[in-house]
Amino acid sequence: MSWVTNVILTTDLTDEARGEELSRWLREQAPTRHGAGRGVGALARTTSWGGWKHHECTVFTGVLHVADVEAVVRHVERGPWAYPEFLQLLIQDQEDVFFRLCMFRAGRLVELTPPHPQVEEEVWPRALNDLQYVYLRTALPDDAEFLTDMLVEAVNWPEDRALPRRQILDDPRNAHYVADWKQDTDIGVVAVGGPTPGTWPTAEDDPGAPVGAAWLRYLPADDPGYGYGDAGTPELAMGVCGPWRRRGIGRALLRRLLADAAGRGITRVSLSVGPGNAAQRLYASEGFAVVGTDAGGSLTMLWELP
Repeated sequence: MSWVTNVILTTDLTDEARGEELSRWLREQAPTRHGAGRGVGALARTTSWGGWKHHECTVFTGVLHVADVEAVVRHVERGPWAYPEFLQLLIQDQEDVFFRLCMFRAGRLVELTPPHPQVEEEVWPRALNDLQYVYLRTALPDDAEFLTDMLVEAVNWPEDRALPRRQILDDPRNAHYVADWKQDTDIGVVAVGGPTPGTWPTAEDDPGAPVGAAWLRYLPADDPGYGYGDAGTPELAMGVCGPWRRRGIGRALLRRLLADAAGRGITRVSLSVGPGNAAQRLYASEGFAVVGTDAGGSLTMLWELP
C-alpha cells in the first residue's frame, strides 16, 4: 500500500491565480506528516505532466501524503473559481490501485468515479474517511500528561471497566510506563486530530488536540512490565481516545512507532494484551507473535525486525 498520491488539478486560465494560491497553501500550511518538513510535496505548476494540455487550461500536478488529500479537496471546493465547471481534480495512488475524479456539480465538488469498497478496504482502509483528519508527530516531554491519559484508557479495558485514574496510577505496575517521561531511551508517537472525528485541524481554525499515542520504554528485570521480554527489549504501550477508536489510528501509530524504533536500531519490541482484546488481531497483523501467557490469560507478544 502506498501512502503517497499523485494529484492533478486542471482549471480555466482565468482561475490560474487561485490555483497558484492553493499551491502556496500546500507548501506553507499543509500539516506536518513525517516529522521533517511539511507533507511530502506540494502541487507545482507544470505543462509537462505526461499528458496533453488544452491551450485554454492550466494544469497543476504534484504528490501528497494521503492524509492531506481531504484538506486539498476542501480547499478546492471552497474556491472561489470563476469557471468551476471547467475544473477537474484527479487523485491517484502511486501503486495505481486507488483513483478519484472530482468535478463541480451544483456548486459542490463531487466524486464522479464509482466506489470500489473491497479494494479500498483492503488497500486503503478508511484512508479518506477518518485518517485524513489525523496527523502523527513525535511524542515530546510535554506530552507526559496525555500519555498518562492514554495509559488510563489502555488499562480500562474492556470498555465497561472504569477504574479511577488515581487507583490506576497508584499501582507501580502501571505507573512505571509513564513515570519521568521523557527519558533518553523513550520513543513515542502522538496522533493529533480535530476537535471531533470528521474535523480537520488547520492553523486557520483549530490546531487540533492529541487523540492517541503509542510509546516504547525499557523496563528493568527488577521492575518488569506486563509484557516484559528482557532488559534489552522495550515494551509497547498504546491508547486511543474513545471517540476516535476503530478508525485506523492505532494501526497508523503502531506502524510509525515501529519504523522509528527500527531507525534507532531496535530489533525487538514486546507487549501485553488482555484475553479477548481485539487489539491482538492488530498486533498479529503487524508482525507480533504470541510468546507467552500469564496467570490471568493475558498474552505476551513479541515483534522482531524482519
